[in-house]
Amino acid sequence: MVTHRIRYRRRARGAAVLLVVLALAALAGVAAFAARASTLSIASSGHARQAAQTQYLTEYAVQAALAELSTPRGPAYVQRARLEPADDCTIDGDCFVFGREQLELAGGPLLDPAAPPLPGSLGWADLDWACKVELTDPIEAMPPPPGHDETSAGAVNVRPVMVTLSATGVVWPRVPAGGAQAEAIAGAASQAIMSAQVIVSNVPRM
Repeated sequence: MVTHRIRYRRRARGAAVLLVVLALAALAGVAAFAARASTLSIASSGHARQAAQTQYLTEYAVQAALAELSTPRGPAYVQRARLEPADDCTIDGDCFVFGREQLELAGGPLLDPAAPPLPGSLGWADLDWACKVELTDPIEAMPPPPGHDETSAGAVNVRPVMVTLSATGVVWPRVPAGGAQAEAIAGAASQAIMSAQVIVSNVPRM
């Protein structure tokens, strides 16, 4: 009788240990799943924010190029596109490229430098970026836009010209010193592309 009780208690202990191990394994699996889901959620939010920043950066680049074309220097850019096509343009033909330096010179910094996060914010990421705006396809605007006076002196020598602005913006996390920037761009960069058609007035006839 005593031997039977001892065997029963040993079996009960073994079953209890097995149940505890199974419960701990299940809890560990749930914890791992929750941690993974939380990590993916944070990463997804970061990618969405970076994509929004890229979109805004590209829009701002187009606005900076448009503001520069609205100055008295605007016709000169169209002339340069016709006479001196840029080598780094993505298409063949008449083209002028506004690079990052020229856009910032005309419109100021396109991206604010990183600042310490405020309490309750989602933090910040130190970003690097590149953008360019291509001025292409200059053609005479037909009919002339409202307000164009063809009767004034010298009007016969200039025409309003419609051009296409194609902007590309790329944003990626800044690479620490000694890091591989190409790998960071390939693995974590976001890109936005935008185009607009604008009319530049007083372009000399070719």
